[in-house]
Amino acid sequence: MDAEMPEEFYMEAKNILPPDGPPGPQGGRPRVPNRTVLAVLWYVLVAGVRCKDVPRAFGGSGRTAHRRLPYWQKLGLFGSLHQLFLDALRRAGKLSADTVILDSFHVRAHGGGERTGPTPQTAGKRARNTRSW
Repeated sequence: MDAEMPEEFYMEAKNILPPDGPPGPQGGRPRVPNRTVLAVLWYVLVAGVRCKDVPRAFGGSGRTAHRRLPYWQKLGLFGSLHQLFLDALRRAGKLSADTVILDSFHVRAHGGGERTGPTPQTAGKRARNTRSW
């Protein structure tokens, strides 16, 4: 893997993150270690792949790493960790201002609002759904 996480980055990041915990009182699979999650995230950022395209050789999936981010955000750690990633990627020469990734989505407002009205596609048409509740 050519996009391997530097040891110095992990040494800084482990001071920010909570310790890896044991399995819960009812057992189960142990949590994927923070080190593995960070290595996966580093690979995603450096290699430019989607989380779901992370090789199994990492020992943790991209989905697991993606799910860990909201947990770290809930703990209030994400801002510090994000800055640490940016600084480390810049030092490693892996952060380029020429590359920008934009992600967005649209959500339909089902509840409507004061400024809603018929769209050009539906203006003057009768409703299809005639179910009565």
